[in-house]
Amino acid sequence: MFCVKNNKRISSALRGGLCLCLSGVGFIASPFLQAEDSAYKKPDLKEKIFDSAKIELASERKAEIVNALTAVAVAKNTETLVRAKAIGIALRLDSIAKRAFVANEMLAKGKDPDPFPSSWGDMKAMADRLWRLADELKLADGADKDNFIVASYLMSIYTAMEPDDLDRKYELAVFSKEKDVEMDWVSIIGDAEEGEAGGKKMTPGIVESDREGSPLKLARLQTKVKGLLVQQLEANTFAGKASQMNATAEASGSSKEMSVAFDQGVGEDMRTALKKVVKYLRLQHKSLPAGYRVEISFEEQYIPKDGPSAAVACALLLNSLIEGDDIDPDIAVTGDMNADGTVQPVGGITGKLRGAVRRDCSVIGIPEPNKRVINDLLIVEGPLSLSRIQIFTLGKFEDAWKLAASHDKRNAEIKESIEVFGEVQKVLNRSGGIKYLRNSHVRERLKKCLELTPNHLSAQLLLDASMGRVPKKLSLLGSVENIDRTAEPLLRAIRQKKFDISDPLAGDEYADAASAIKRIRPMLDDRTLKCADALVNYSLLMRRYATARPKSYNGVRKLVAEIQGAGSVINQEYDTLYSRVDVKEEIMR
Repeated sequence: MFCVKNNKRISSALRGGLCLCLSGVGFIASPFLQAEDSAYKKPDLKEKIFDSAKIELASERKAEIVNALTAVAVAKNTETLVRAKAIGIALRLDSIAKRAFVANEMLAKGKDPDPFPSSWGDMKAMADRLWRLADELKLADGADKDNFIVASYLMSIYTAMEPDDLDRKYELAVFSKEKDVEMDWVSIIGDAEEGEAGGKKMTPGIVESDREGSPLKLARLQTKVKGLLVQQLEANTFAGKASQMNATAEASGSSKEMSVAFDQGVGEDMRTALKKVVKYLRLQHKSLPAGYRVEISFEEQYIPKDGPSAAVACALLLNSLIEGDDIDPDIAVTGDMNADGTVQPVGGITGKLRGAVRRDCSVIGIPEPNKRVINDLLIVEGPLSLSRIQIFTLGKFEDAWKLAASHDKRNAEIKESIEVFGEVQKVLNRSGGIKYLRNSHVRERLKKCLELTPNHLSAQLLLDASMGRVPKKLSLLGSVENIDRTAEPLLRAIRQKKFDISDPLAGDEYADAASAIKRIRPMLDDRTLKCADALVNYSLLMRRYATARPKSYNGVRKLVAEIQGAGSVINQEYDTLYSRVDVKEEIMR
């Protein structure tokens, strides 16, 4: 949660809870420079690298591996060397696999084979499938040398597709050493391949240590982006906000790598998040420019801030300075980030979305693990809440960078997807337009968005709603957050001490809170119902105190004792809820 340090309050999410801090562990190797992409060259299938007949795995799973490798090879964005790697292993596993054979011949002739259906997912999904299949090979009953060799090749292709995943590159290096496996890519695709952990020696190139040294200059000295935060208001209440964040670089007169810091006081969590961002960018760019001091600022200069969810926004700012590209002024982002570029979940998503809408942000990027929160928003507020803004999920920093690109530099698929969803927005946001959600043309437009950008969450959830696939119950975390939000009038009334019976509006706050909690009760996760009921009981007692207080001293004392007891029940119910193992595990995810 990207916000000021908060005080204790009765409601659940800010009264207690769990916080998980993740830190990336980087593995730094010295890779060779990759050769430039060139025309496809058929892999050499003569030399025996492993014995396919000795692989311990069900035949249908072997076929799945061949299909997965072929899908990678025919995908339009796959690099030439990766295509040759994939085909080289696929045809060794099954020399008469028709689709792999045809793909090999067409690629050699400079033709594009038909790609696999979109249900196979994007490049990241294909890479992840290879890694899962490698795990199956390693863990299969009776797995021996041949299983391990094929697994290592699949893992190696994964690292070629996802070069920034240092954790899995490290796993490959460890696995190759433990199992004494050597990957002989030279025998498969010649000597154009870059060095691989655990592989045979390749054609020499310039290693990372030979390339040390920074660019003379940053590509630009100022840039800006909107980051989503949760800001404290008076009376300890909170609201989401899209805050303009700026990065400014100045010459430092030093020969050392550029320094990066916030220009105002921030908490330890936010400083730690920035360190991980700098580490990630250093790994991506091999080194950072020297002789600069970079300051990151927020437009709310005098409000202290903390939390890790400014990480993605900070990474966009710094990458913009380094590469020189503008950031789309209509986009806003939130998310923590590991040193390997993986975007991590954050809190306060619903409030941040409302803040983005108020700031007229048209496109928002949120962490992929937070998508369940948006599903909860659909349940509580209906489809119109998602027709006003385009929400994309971010799995890695590259997703954020592509999304944040200015209009003239934006990826063609993302640009078209945003335009297509804009057509849907025009229909749904006119008077009575929501009735067209089930219209076949609208559905086709939403499907088109997902074909172009599978991470377009607004399109996915609206399509689900058009087909009646919206869940009836909120997630556990969504239930807790919605109880907090609806109980806010009760808490505000208590803080403002609206106990005076002479005030005709004194009991309205309590009545509103009780009604709001009762309204959402059917949507709540069953595990939170006792907490909700305890808050309703407390609010009704408070309303009675404000509007129908007993006239006798003993009557007042009795009512006060009931209120105090009801308050204790709230605490007990939340303590019971958070002590459950399943609840802890679900909140931590």
